[in-house]
Amino acid sequence: AGDVASFVRWQSASFDETVKLFWKREELWQQMSSHLDPTRPLFVLEFGVAWGYATEHWLTMLKRADVEWHGFDRFTGLPRGWRGLPEGEFDAGGQTPAIEDSRVTWHVGDVEDTLSGVDLAAAADAQWLVLFDLDIYEPTAEAWRVLSPMLKRGDLLYFDEAIDADERRVL
Repeated sequence: AGDVASFVRWQSASFDETVKLFWKREELWQQMSSHLDPTRPLFVLEFGVAWGYATEHWLTMLKRADVEWHGFDRFTGLPRGWRGLPEGEFDAGGQTPAIEDSRVTWHVGDVEDTLSGVDLAAAADAQWLVLFDLDIYEPTAEAWRVLSPMLKRGDLLYFDEAIDADERRVL
């Protein structure tokens, strides 16, 4: 509760906005989906996939064919300990999720090595949805460094661990 209260205070002070709380991330995702522009293609970058829960949830909500989804993960767990969890936590056995959807492309490995394999400039006219769930600072910061100059008004960002010091440091 202390982490959440600290985050809400920080968010209010940093963004000068009224903070709306969602008790479940799925409720927030539903709210976010209402801000997607149906007149533009959707370009999705998901950083931190693990077993694919968020991927599957979003793809179920997004029935449209003009979605290009890129999922980035090592699929072997955390590269170092984080918040009391050991290195290797969230290990999916090196396997990508069993999600059969032609809109999805998996990028296996460290984001620092795999993000360069995506032609981001080709998606300049699309609306972007970027989901950050890498948990730790270093890969999140690298993804942010690459993406931030390309983001446009109307693009949507989600930080799964924004209450945590690592992702908040990026924000």
